[in-house]
Amino acid sequence: MSAICNYSHPELQITTDMARHPSGTLFPYNPEFYDKASSLYGPGAIYCWLLLLVSVILSWVFHDRISDDKAGPGMSNDLWAVLAYPAFAATDALVEAMKLRGIEHRALAYFCLRFPEVELNGFDEFNHTQLDLRDKVPPEILSLGQRTIDLTGPASVCYLFLPLFFTTVGIISYADHKRLQKRPERIESPALEEQTESPDTSPSACSNSDHILRKGPRVSSTLWAFALAWATWGYVTVMLTICTLSLGDYSIIFFIFSYEGFKPLYLMCVLFTSLLFGAGFLFFGIHFVRSCQQREWQKSWELLQALGICLLVGCFFPGGFYMSLYWQPMSVAPDLGIAVTERDQLATLIVGIATLGYTIYSICYPGRREVAVEEEMEPLQAADSNA
Repeated sequence: MSAICNYSHPELQITTDMARHPSGTLFPYNPEFYDKASSLYGPGAIYCWLLLLVSVILSWVFHDRISDDKAGPGMSNDLWAVLAYPAFAATDALVEAMKLRGIEHRALAYFCLRFPEVELNGFDEFNHTQLDLRDKVPPEILSLGQRTIDLTGPASVCYLFLPLFFTTVGIISYADHKRLQKRPERIESPALEEQTESPDTSPSACSNSDHILRKGPRVSSTLWAFALAWATWGYVTVMLTICTLSLGDYSIIFFIFSYEGFKPLYLMCVLFTSLLFGAGFLFFGIHFVRSCQQREWQKSWELLQALGICLLVGCFFPGGFYMSLYWQPMSVAPDLGIAVTERDQLATLIVGIATLGYTIYSICYPGRREVAVEEEMEPLQAADSNA
């Protein structure tokens, strides 16, 4: 069964006169290994999920700009989708892992197919004789490869969700804390107390009550959103732990946990350092151009030095990260033999792009929404004055 790892290194095997599969990298000459892979975990679906996650973060951070709900952010369709996807993936991963029980070397097969660049000589004895990939793949090896590939799809989504969850919760918790700090204290006045004792339900009174804000604990909608997020994280963690431990070989399982945990963290470091480098270079570049236009040469020289330091730091951090990715490529999406240009993947990706684009549009142009709200309130106010 360990021969499955030899098939995942086609560059070492005999591939004379064989056609290369256009999308798969593990089995470019044996695409039958991808027959059972689900397109639900293809690159388009995973990228769409990540874009929805960014949309949720932006909608929480800039809630006051895109919503009139003074109570704060809460449950939304985007949040349901972001949490439902890893929860379903965790369930699917457990089901697929149970199908592998009783098969020898299943942990080794998972490890070598998820991380083919790792040297495996210390884990088992391998036959280094070249395989002729033109021959038919033995049925037991084909079955193991198909089931393992089918497992890597949902498992990779779960391992990606765990570190992203803490990052997301940290960002939205900080944004929610800042939002609560900006809310004014409760206005204590006899008029307010009288209004509280005898509430007026007219449209004008409802519109005026929007200006009376109370600073206190978060409302139930926000608390429910946090509770659902933590419940999803707990469910995914338990299911993923059971799924991984069911692979049997605990020495290899330790390395699976280590590599699966390190991979998303490394990719997040690459992303964040790239964003910081781009933001810093853009900031200093804009101020440098402005100082040159205003003929402030001393300030321009200081900004030019800052640009040089930014470039130097960028060569070491984002540049070093990208060089390591060049020598050992890493991808957010698992290798399932599915291309992002396929119709279903492309359609899913477009949905994520459109959702994120609409969120950014709502943040950048909040005035359009305020005008629409005012137009809706005018008939109500006119009806109240006539009454």
